[in-house]
Amino acid sequence: MDSKSEADSKGIKASDRRVHRRVDTAELPVPARVSIPNRPAIDLVDLSSGGALLELPFQLQPDARVSLRVWTPEQKLVVPFKLLRCYVAAIKGRVRYHAAGAFEETLALPGLADDAPPTPLERLITTLETFLQSTNGSDATGTAAGFHQLIAWVIDGLRRGDSARLIAMKIKAHLAQQFPSLAISPASDTGNQDAKSSARFFGYDFKSREILTRSDRRVLRAGAQMIALLDTHARSEMTASNHWQHQLHLPPPMIVHNIADWDQFRQSA
Repeated sequence: MDSKSEADSKGIKASDRRVHRRVDTAELPVPARVSIPNRPAIDLVDLSSGGALLELPFQLQPDARVSLRVWTPEQKLVVPFKLLRCYVAAIKGRVRYHAAGAFEETLALPGLADDAPPTPLERLITTLETFLQSTNGSDATGTAAGFHQLIAWVIDGLRRGDSARLIAMKIKAHLAQQFPSLAISPASDTGNQDAKSSARFFGYDFKSREILTRSDRRVLRAGAQMIALLDTHARSEMTASNHWQHQLHLPPPMIVHNIADWDQFRQSA
């Protein structure tokens, strides 16, 4: 039996594992604790009926499977848990890791119902986590390995509530650091491009003074795809914000350029 059939037979399709609504620990209607047998104490960051994000004082290996114990005042459950990603989350005297994984069986706890449709942000995170899985192991060393960690950081940033546009700018800065002579711009038909040192992916042109290798191009293509996804999400957020402002008949925010503007602002306030 292949991995997809195996996942389907256990009630959760692989493609559905990341679409379950996540709930922060503080928002759970009943307190929940988790542990892994014979391992140091761990913390629960967030939880869904399909998976969890854990904080650990140790690292789990890719695709590791463990038994996760979930305790609430009313229930004690043991759920098979498959690791999707594990990365350094903080260094505070000692290293702390974040480990995201999927349950091989649906977790039935109060407050984890999936009745509400996923929000645009949840859909974006699901897309990026699927993207992260597809790039896992494609290049275990070098630039691609660092970029794999960047994707995990992007997902965490979105979960923290960071702006999609700000994250996209940080990805561009990361690529510029990895490729010092790289210039990134919206795709344009003007000018000649050297096929050996330039590329175009997902509406962006990448130009370098150095020859771009096949591995370089894979990283740039992945970066362009992430930037395009984030930019699309940022535009949808802006559209929703403008629509909300229009519905409430709110004036656009005033930008103060000089003392006269400031006086006008004070008089209208």
